[in-house]
Amino acid sequence: MRLHDCPLCTGLAKGNLLQLSEIKILIVDDDEADRSDLTNVLQRRIPGVSVEPAVGYEDALLKITISQYDCVLIDFNLQGKNGLELLRDIRKHKGYEFCALIVITGKGNEEIAVEAMKGSAHDYLLKDQILKPTLIQSIETACTKAKLAEFQHKQLEVRKNFAEMAAQELAAPLSTINGFLVMIEKELENSSDDLKSYISVARKNAEYMDTLVCSLLSYAHTGASDEPTQQISLEHALNCAQDLIRGDIIASGAKINHGDLPVVLGQLDELVQLFRNLLSNAVKYRSKAPLTIDIEASVVKDIWHISVRDNGIGLPAELSASVFEPLQRAHSNGASGHGLGLAISSKIVQSLGGRIWCEPTEGQGCNFVFTLPVIEEKPRRKI
Repeated sequence: MRLHDCPLCTGLAKGNLLQLSEIKILIVDDDEADRSDLTNVLQRRIPGVSVEPAVGYEDALLKITISQYDCVLIDFNLQGKNGLELLRDIRKHKGYEFCALIVITGKGNEEIAVEAMKGSAHDYLLKDQILKPTLIQSIETACTKAKLAEFQHKQLEVRKNFAEMAAQELAAPLSTINGFLVMIEKELENSSDDLKSYISVARKNAEYMDTLVCSLLSYAHTGASDEPTQQISLEHALNCAQDLIRGDIIASGAKINHGDLPVVLGQLDELVQLFRNLLSNAVKYRSKAPLTIDIEASVVKDIWHISVRDNGIGLPAELSASVFEPLQRAHSNGASGHGLGLAISSKIVQSLGGRIWCEPTEGQGCNFVFTLPVIEEKPRRKI
């Protein structure tokens, strides 16, 4: 199957998928004869293809700095450094995150092949395969995978940025609407009760939309910070979260218990938000029984499992996954919120290398569990 016939890629985007004869290939090999042989094979098998040579490691880095190639064929045995080192350095260059990379060697073994794949190579070939259809098939497959990965990455960026763009576009007109409603309300102080009611409803809806915009911005920004992670005490993060919703905790009569909690790698503001979202969720969906929230930590195979269990109204088991999707709410009992709290929590945990799930028992509360990598053997004692 030719690259341009690939059904998977045909619909990616018009003009984004290169035909094999249109690609630009860089051959990195410090052996002139090998470079020449490989160039001849490619030009014979792919009429019109652009092939350029690079004489070793430094020459290759120079060429990729000043030019953009669709595929790089790298000899494993280069003077001074091996091809795997070059492979990793190429991946660091802007514009080469999704370039098709193939390692070629005269004598290979399984260990080198595994290392090549770990270094983000698309394929690993022996030099005696370059005269066979294997080489062209490898290039076709590598370019297809690279284009598909790039397309998927761009689509993901579009989805990630959509909430932020939409929220920013909505923020200004909502602020204007809310401001004029306040002015109208003042001007109509002596109006009929019905008119006052209409204005009040309009203001409440505008205020709700305003908080929704803020939540969308928070969702869009979650996990996107360039700030380095630090060692954060989860106990400290939990205490900060409780301080932020102290009024709700007191009003609900909630009793929050926790054992020893570990120190993890993260960002304090995001871990505080994580606990705040989970605690607020328990408060919103409490039952008539006195609310109790128990928070515990345990280690399973070098992974912290943090459990936040409540005795609220719970939720149906079939909704235990969908509640982490944006704008999804498990209950419509009049509780405030936009259905973004758990979606934000999921993004926070995933950005730190963990995962989160819910173990619901309808009518008997929920147990939200999230995982984070261990960085110390024992949890830090309470201060």
